[in-house]
Amino acid sequence: MQRSDWVVAVAMFVVASFAIFIIHDVVPDKITSKLPYWGDILITAALHLPLAWRRVQPLWVVGWVGPLFALYRYLEVPEGSVSSFAIFLAIFAAGAYSDAPTRHLLRGVAVAFSALALFYSLLGQEEFVGFDGLTLGALSLAINAGFFAAAWLLGDARRRRRIDAAELARRADQLAAEREARARRAVLDERVRIARELHDVVAHHVIVLGDQAAGARRNLETDQAPAP
Repeated sequence: MQRSDWVVAVAMFVVASFAIFIIHDVVPDKITSKLPYWGDILITAALHLPLAWRRVQPLWVVGWVGPLFALYRYLEVPEGSVSSFAIFLAIFAAGAYSDAPTRHLLRGVAVAFSALALFYSLLGQEEFVGFDGLTLGALSLAINAGFFAAAWLLGDARRRRRIDAAELARRADQLAAEREARARRAVLDERVRIARELHDVVAHHVIVLGDQAAGARRNLETDQAPAP
């Protein structure tokens, strides 16, 4: 787990908690949350802090954050921006950091839960009644669909880049190993060549020395002068 992942998760929780605190403090009469203040903070922590594990356990994170995000919206916790980024990161991470086929299913479940939460939110608002309301609702659905599609596609793109980078690193290591093997083979071949040349030179000198010794022996046997 990277330290930056913890920093991002904690920072998101702090920002979301601060937004909830401001709303509870400034406009308490406008709050529609089904939870007390401390409940809003607890569920906010449960939604954001698991993102610290999004690289090492991406499927677990998206499987947790998806349904919890829908519950977050159903309970009408007075915070919408940071929590939306949380579900975006969870869907992105599942596509980017997992190779398991179940990543598609879990991302789909997360999107489905989020869509249900959005429908519930739209149905509970009176301004979405009538033609103008339907138009505004359709626009909201389109924006959210684009939001989730971006998280899905960007995650897949990041996964492909990760796989390509790993393949390039593997090929680079393979080429380096091949170069090292060729260098060792070249050194070995050079040693064998030098040894062969030394052998030929030494053998030639030994033969010459043998011939000279034999010639000297014959000369000694035939050219001995009688002692006076």
